[in-house]
Amino acid sequence: MKILILLLISLFIFSACEKGEIPIAAHENGDAQTASLPTTIYGNQTYFDFETNSFVSSNEKTDWDIAFGCGEFSAIIYVNTSKSSAIAKVENSTFEAVTNTSGLTFEFDSSTGFYDSLIISHWQPEDIFIIDLGYTQSGNHLGYRKLRLIENELNTCTFEYGNLNETNPKNITLAKDDTYNAIFYSLKNETTVTVEPPKTEWDIVFTQYIYYFHEFATPYSVTGVLMNRTNTKAYAVQNKSFLELAYESIDPNKFSFSLDAIGYEWKAFINNSYTIYPEHNFIIQTQEGFYYKLHFVDFYNKLGEKGFPVFEFQQL
Repeated sequence: MKILILLLISLFIFSACEKGEIPIAAHENGDAQTASLPTTIYGNQTYFDFETNSFVSSNEKTDWDIAFGCGEFSAIIYVNTSKSSAIAKVENSTFEAVTNTSGLTFEFDSSTGFYDSLIISHWQPEDIFIIDLGYTQSGNHLGYRKLRLIENELNTCTFEYGNLNETNPKNITLAKDDTYNAIFYSLKNETTVTVEPPKTEWDIVFTQYIYYFHEFATPYSVTGVLMNRTNTKAYAVQNKSFLELAYESIDPNKFSFSLDAIGYEWKAFINNSYTIYPEHNFIIQTQEGFYYKLHFVDFYNKLGEKGFPVFEFQQL
């Protein structure tokens, strides 16, 4: 009877925990480590992994235009706001009839990354979207493409697209791979692109993105940190110093899955230079279940060049 009771208790505990979100029990802290971004945050998207203390990969922000979610995120479609890409939906028209952007309202995907905050979240095969491809780092506009989604399934997606003056669209079918969060496509270069590393190999990405200031009703391009959407979450802590934060400081009720939970507000542009707020701390739970504390200590490299964040982190 005792064995049966123990088995039932074990089964209850196991079933009450969602796979991928089982926290690591308290243990001896790791050593504090410091990392410095090897490439500028302005022109690149750079992926970092806490467990290995390594920058896993980096790509130019203009490499891709649109992403199609894989696996559990297969319904998600989003565009590249690191170069200020935006989307307009054309009502009651056809691919052939759309030839310009007159009268259209362009909107940006939310930096939270949540499904309902993405412009192409609910669509029908007859819907036509205009994608503003955004700008290069030097400010050159990359043009527009019109897009019609045909199918977006678990394993494949099919769509057609072209320049605004084209009547014969290119028809593309892409195979999805659930070892990644998404597959990425360049509408400008007409090819798939490897952008994110496999979803189990990174935690955060340093990038530009669009943040919408609701108090001013204004979208603005910011530089900051977004999280891996696979079982990665974080929250900000400002009532304790970085040194004071310990495993016992963790409040599981404060974690957010919003991709911009770390965001950009750990710095400010004051008197023509960037000031870092090292007292702005963050606690992160990675998809492996480990907890880390994080804060930023600089925005300049050793040559005094801006756009090279330096940060300190430690496993709790």
